[in-house]
Amino acid sequence: MGVLFSGGCATGTEQARDEATGLARSRAKALPDKVNGMLSAPAAPSGDVELLAYLESELPTSPDFALFGKESDGGRVRLRVAIAAQGVGSGVAGGQVFERVRVCVEVTGTRGVNPRAEVHDTACDDQAIPGQGGIPTVPLD
Repeated sequence: MGVLFSGGCATGTEQARDEATGLARSRAKALPDKVNGMLSAPAAPSGDVELLAYLESELPTSPDFALFGKESDGGRVRLRVAIAAQGVGSGVAGGQVFERVRVCVEVTGTRGVNPRAEVHDTACDDQAIPGQGGIPTVPLD
């Protein structure tokens, strides 16, 4: 009868996925501070349409950061964002392995001196997220 030993080392793919997951999560968890700053800024417009346009103009735009939903009602905003990240792991024969993941979150807050922005997981919408179709989604925590 043979004994199977499982080593404690992660594969290159696991290393890359773990790195990508950490990066995507940390970027998503930083969003409430950024949104708090925008919602409490004197430049934040009071009208709902204008407020959403202002927020959208202040958020990053890249294939790794996609604003795929936005709503505002009386200064209370809801933004849905997909954040992708890539990690690198060690492959066979000294090569590298790359993995991409994304996290989809909803950030809520209210315009004013104390916006109290919060971030939570939300469902991704591949139809509304250009360039991120097929990327595995991981939870925020």
